[in-house]
Amino acid sequence: MTRDEINAFFPYNGTATDFGALNFAVPTRAWVLGPYSAFLKERLWDDNLSQWKFPWECRDFASLARILAVECWANTVGAQTTGEDGLAFGEFWFIPDPSKPNDGHAQCPVITEFGLDIYEPQTQLLCPATLARLPSVYYRRF
Repeated sequence: MTRDEINAFFPYNGTATDFGALNFAVPTRAWVLGPYSAFLKERLWDDNLSQWKFPWECRDFASLARILAVECWANTVGAQTTGEDGLAFGEFWFIPDPSKPNDGHAQCPVITEFGLDIYEPQTQLLCPATLARLPSVYYRRF
């Protein structure tokens, strides 16, 4: 998947996507909800998340989830077979409620075989990619 193909999933609102690669592997939903979610949950709890003293915010979950998705993908047998240098698993920050413009949230957009999904790293679940949410995105990176 190319940068242009990823950008096509997002309505233009003046926010540019920060890309760290040229071509992106597309994971399956089964991989996201299975091996990757188990990997993320294990890493978070192995790091004693419940004991952390520093405030851990949604933006931290989303950033770490994106990085750990790349790590998990790199260690998935047979995952990279066509030369991609990135994974179609990103992070974005958005305003969930327009009446509260200072209350943002961060999640992870992921392109699977079914198109755009939104991964909530705090619950390890997929959420619907609602069109109402996408125009309020003010930071996006893959």
